[in-house]
Amino acid sequence: MRRRSTRSSLAASRRLVLPGRAGEWGSGNHDRRTGASLSSFLKSRSVIAMSKLGGTLAAVMGLTASLALARFGEGTGVEPIAEAAEGPLRVVVHVNFADVKRQAGGLKNVANILKEAPDALVEVVCHSDGIAVVTADRSEHAGAVADLAARGVRFAACRNTMRERSIAEEDLLPGVETVPSGAVEVARKQQIDGYAYFKP
Repeated sequence: MRRRSTRSSLAASRRLVLPGRAGEWGSGNHDRRTGASLSSFLKSRSVIAMSKLGGTLAAVMGLTASLALARFGEGTGVEPIAEAAEGPLRVVVHVNFADVKRQAGGLKNVANILKEAPDALVEVVCHSDGIAVVTADRSEHAGAVADLAARGVRFAACRNTMRERSIAEEDLLPGVETVPSGAVEVARKQQIDGYAYFKP
């Protein structure tokens, strides 16, 4: 009698009754329908959970994108595209090359700019080999420089280049100004003063 009772207890302990289901899982008595129902139930719960998670992630990503657009340019050195600046056309012309024909072409470009936009603000920055354009004893463009200067074009010579090549201020063509660094002047004109960059 004890053996039968013990076996009955072991059999009962091995059975797993699913809440709300009539089937049982037990050794030798696996209800396949119950197993299939459990699998379907778990899958549906997983799909619901993933759907909710996906919706949450989409909302978070949308909010992040909105904040990024709102703060674009803050502290990054990048500014949003602005509307066209009012006032006259502003152009900085970068001359740092020795090719005489190219230099002449650049000065002709400046004349063409003034032809189309007479009130344009134009600055020609000369440094490195381009310093010859505004050096009295080396320039082959003295006439063009004088003509453009009379029309309001500013010519700037780099003092770094002048020092390296032993060029004094009195060696420059009349009306030519000097700046500490030609490269910095070009950058400043673009970033701070809003000049368009042009290199022949």
